[in-house]
Amino acid sequence: MLSSDPKLPPLLVHSCSWTSNTLCDLAQLFCWEILAKANTVDFGPQAACFAREVYDTLANNQPDSEWLSSSFAFHLQQHAFKHFKSIWCSQENPNAISQGKILDNIRWNVALDFSCFVADLFSFGLIKTSTMHHCLGILLREMVSVQHVRVIQAMVKRAGPTLWQTADSHQRRHEFTQYFVQRTRSLPDDASLTERKESIRKVIEVCCDIAG
Repeated sequence: MLSSDPKLPPLLVHSCSWTSNTLCDLAQLFCWEILAKANTVDFGPQAACFAREVYDTLANNQPDSEWLSSSFAFHLQQHAFKHFKSIWCSQENPNAISQGKILDNIRWNVALDFSCFVADLFSFGLIKTSTMHHCLGILLREMVSVQHVRVIQAMVKRAGPTLWQTADSHQRRHEFTQYFVQRTRSLPDDASLTERKESIRKVIEVCCDIAG
């Protein structure tokens, strides 16, 4: 469904009369596409760009344009956050990635790619800063392995500098960095949920300024 062809978003938007339910279904489809492709290709930036073009077309070329575009963004954020929590939050899903659960390579790649897609949506202005901070907070609270460290690093990098450009950004960045250091220091250096062992300290050294 998703493509870099600039003609497709307008064709999609003008293909039917949109309702809250159909916009909800469309938003869910974006998430399903990422989950389906995650183990084969990093599709997040392209999908997020496509979603932004759909949003802009809804906002500029439809009756009730403000409501339609806002509804699409709302549902997209809701679905993306729901899937993210299902992957990483043990309070929401007992089968989430957590301590004591062996993580195979396919599930790890899906988890990483979908998490990066959430950050890509943020970078295109389709997810609120508070939601991104909530996602990072979940990863910090659930952190038991080097995989959590890698996902946090990847999401912060993909989100870009606007992640820390809110009114209280200095305080939030300080709290985030402090808690990240605290949590990583509390883990064994070789803590991993996959068969591949990595040094958490070395992973952090490679990307030492994760909040940059």
